Amino acid sequence: MDTYSKNSIDIPPGYPEYAAIEISKAGNQAAWGKKYGCTMDSLYIKTDPVDASNADRFEFDIYVKNYASFVSAIAGKSLRFYFASGSGRFDNRSTFDFDTQVKKSGWNHIVIYKSAIVNDYNTDYSRIEWAGLEFWSCQGEVNPIGDTKVRIANICGVCDAQKKEDMPVPEAVYQKSLALPYYADYKIKNSTGGFAEGVITVKVDVKTNSATDIIPYWADENGKLEGYTSLYAFRITGEKTEFEIGPSVIIPKGAKKLLLYAKDYENDVITDDCIAIDLPRGAASDENWGELITEFQVASDLHITIDGTNWNAYTNMLKDIVKLSPGSSGLFLNGDVPNSGADAEYRKHQELHALVKGAPDYYMSIGNHDFYQAKDHGDTQAQVQKRFAGYARYPDRTAPDSQHYDFWLSGYHFVFLGDDKITSDYLSSTYTDKTLRWLRKTLQNNRDVNRPIFLFNHPPIQATVAGSLGEFKGFTGVYGENAVRLKAVLKDFPEIILFNGHQHIELGYPNTMRPADSEMPTVFNTASASQVATIRDRVKTKGSGSEGYYVYVYADKIIVRGRDFKNAKWIPSAQFCVKTGQK
Repeated sequence: MDTYSKNSIDIPPGYPEYAAIEISKAGNQAAWGKKYGCTMDSLYIKTDPVDASNADRFEFDIYVKNYASFVSAIAGKSLRFYFASGSGRFDNRSTFDFDTQVKKSGWNHIVIYKSAIVNDYNTDYSRIEWAGLEFWSCQGEVNPIGDTKVRIANICGVCDAQKKEDMPVPEAVYQKSLALPYYADYKIKNSTGGFAEGVITVKVDVKTNSATDIIPYWADENGKLEGYTSLYAFRITGEKTEFEIGPSVIIPKGAKKLLLYAKDYENDVITDDCIAIDLPRGAASDENWGELITEFQVASDLHITIDGTNWNAYTNMLKDIVKLSPGSSGLFLNGDVPNSGADAEYRKHQELHALVKGAPDYYMSIGNHDFYQAKDHGDTQAQVQKRFAGYARYPDRTAPDSQHYDFWLSGYHFVFLGDDKITSDYLSSTYTDKTLRWLRKTLQNNRDVNRPIFLFNHPPIQATVAGSLGEFKGFTGVYGENAVRLKAVLKDFPEIILFNGHQHIELGYPNTMRPADSEMPTVFNTASASQVATIRDRVKTKGSGSEGYYVYVYADKIIVRGRDFKNAKWIPSAQFCVKTGQK
């Protein structure tokens, strides 16, 4: 038995909140639901506590969930009230109109007076056990959706055989609709620093508002800031939700407002209106970073195949780079360039790269998919590593002899760390002591603690950046003793800027950047250039998005700008400033 209630009426002491509702399974319910796209639960009925034998009227609240379908279904039919007992329906019915105002309120209050009911058989009202509603067709179609019965007996003393404590406890039912929060605020930590670090607070009536997410945008006086996607769309977690924007996130030049839209995720609907919050004067960055020393791009997880998969994603990204960064020092591809590590896939990557005129030189780190020739085709892991090295490149376009290699470019040190042995599931990484000694020695080479070192390693280290913090089940990457040993090396080099791939997590996701601290240098999640993944309810879902970074190096800072290559827009939650030269 289903029970429903509405919390806007005061209930007399000693009575249950509302009469219980029994939705009959009789009638042509299945056919009606199929025809009109809704089921019996589209109609709920509530009665005030009433003694059927003494009351002069019966009052009902009718609630309709799918109004359009419901009205269409009852077109040409009458809504009628009747009495019944355990032996069946009394032959007395009262027809009444259905108030169309229910469309706005969700509820329609109906009053039926006994004097209006035709009493063909001199009804003995003391025998009434329940009352109900039915639909009556002008063409004689009776009960096209079955009966909705409102139990009256055992509620108000007409029959006191059932104890009150045995009765079902009604649960509240509300007509939910999408609406904006009734309160919103953005408290920025530093109102003139050009950074967004702060807290967005929203308050939502979760009982009546179907909103599940808040979608923020930076805006100017003309609306959403041109050339930018939304900031990260955060979940509504209750009546009050607070969402933190982390440190180092830049407020783009020209932003004067923060716009908040509400979204009903289940129905994929977004409000037309929004809440506009004015930013403090001078809050946005002037983007006057100083003299640019060098610039390059970082992307990961291309997963190129020989059958055309992800070809367009790669060439589209290259065209974006040529347009926005014609002076690029290089494109750094952080693992899983081929989907299975086959020679044909590496060659296809080279062919695609050559198709885009003006594309910068590329450099690669090895990923777990590079090992799939060992997983699926019988190669040894040593053969896989040798094949990768043959397609990797130094700036002079010669090939290194190992998956671990480094070079200097534009005055900066670039280091590539690869797997010594992939785990049996081909998803996680291990490193030998020899490799970690090589890494420490390489990082020491011509070291200047005030000059960043750019380190590329495909798998993330557990508990560092987005995708490694337990947001979904089944972390793969660098964990356990391997993580402890690798972190022991990295913590001694705070000037490192580490880029990870592998998890594909969207760049706007919280903790995409991990600022340097006493345990780790600065770390970035690098998403995917072909299969961006989202996380919801602890489930990771890969899509077809294409994201990566534009990196701009200045004397005292590095600007890392997340880019949506597919839509040719900047990702505002992934616009970061890393200060350098202050060690």
